[in-house]
Amino acid sequence: MVNSAQRHGIGLVPSLFWHYACVPDLVGEPMDQWANPESKTRAWMRNYVREVVTRYRDNPAIWAWELGNEFSLKASLPNAKDHRPKVVFVLGTAEMRSERDELSYTDVRKVFVAFAAAVREHDPHRLIFTGDSFLRPSAWHQDQENRWARDTMEQFAEMFAKANPDPISGIELHAYDGNEQRFAKALEVARELNKPIFVGEFGVPGETPEQAATFRRLLTRIVDHDIPLAALWVFDYARQDDFNVSDDNARAWQLDPIADMNQKMRKEN
Repeated sequence: MVNSAQRHGIGLVPSLFWHYACVPDLVGEPMDQWANPESKTRAWMRNYVREVVTRYRDNPAIWAWELGNEFSLKASLPNAKDHRPKVVFVLGTAEMRSERDELSYTDVRKVFVAFAAAVREHDPHRLIFTGDSFLRPSAWHQDQENRWARDTMEQFAEMFAKANPDPISGIELHAYDGNEQRFAKALEVARELNKPIFVGEFGVPGETPEQAATFRRLLTRIVDHDIPLAALWVFDYARQDDFNVSDDNARAWQLDPIADMNQKMRKEN
């Protein structure tokens, strides 16, 4: 796959640990061992990072490295008991879950730092992203008070900076409609931290004229804010049919404005 991407001029941002429960389940530990530097989970993570990064670090198709999918959305949930990882024992998960399978924001930040340090040991140059979405609107209150309550813009900025600690070198967002105010604040924080933003997911479900207008507005916002890298969610993935874009379905038209924007940005740069 990597060699094919190189031949076709396609850039890749590999997500090494997409599902946060996978590695602890593989080594027979609860989720809280992500935060333990002496755990089997951390050792497996470091070994896998070494194998993958050293194998592909000289390939120009690799644009950056990513930890996983939206770890921060799993953190410090007031109803965490209801959102522990699923038990599917035939697939190799643990037989049961407990409080030790609930992550805090402190745990997640430790994972981010450990992952980035492991990558940086073998690749001194490429950007490193968390794979996060926008934080929950109540992230600060979850972290500080274990409750749902809407954060102020200042509280959002504080948590957003904490969620992208060094040596994480770039800031990732998953941007969908309805985040205009926080989008602007995220750009401010990114400038203060001197870290570029990667919109790792953007997209709009459905096929109505209103949804099409929302898609164009979202794409324009990304370009107008000089976001250097963004990825459509999702291309040729039939399991999410409401978001799926392929070259022959009803949402294929979305590829044209993306191509137009890419061409425009190339000319401007």
